[in-house]
Amino acid sequence: MKLTLFVCLVALAAAAPDRDAQTLTDERSDQGDGNFRYEFETSNGIYTQKTGTPGSEGQSNHQGSFRQVAASSADPHNDNMKLTIFVCLVALAAAAPDRDAQTLTDERNDQGDGNFRYEFETSNGIYTQKTGTPGSEGQSNYQGSFR
Repeated sequence: MKLTLFVCLVALAAAAPDRDAQTLTDERSDQGDGNFRYEFETSNGIYTQKTGTPGSEGQSNHQGSFRQVAASSADPHNDNMKLTIFVCLVALAAAAPDRDAQTLTDERNDQGDGNFRYEFETSNGIYTQKTGTPGSEGQSNYQGSFR
């Protein structure tokens, strides 16, 4: 599972968005009474604009627009994202759980007053054990182990 996580992180890093995009417009105005306006635009085609006014029943009324350039087949980030998704799916398939694992131990004891104990073990090496007691301030104190 650690390897799966590592592979997915590497794939996501490879598909990172355009870090060279520049902010072209960043205008914000908020009058503090529910009236506001902002406009934001970047060099890679992202644009958003919104205005807001207070509503007659305390709500905030918003109106605006946004735009982003759709990924084309010639966009290297689009290809990177497809590769990222493929690599993550392969890694997840490789890390699929052992569906033939058998439960070896499943012991549970809950006394209903905040005291409990459980132990769980499977044939593929999963093991967990936890014991709990009620705390002096309403919390649950527990300790245990897993592997």
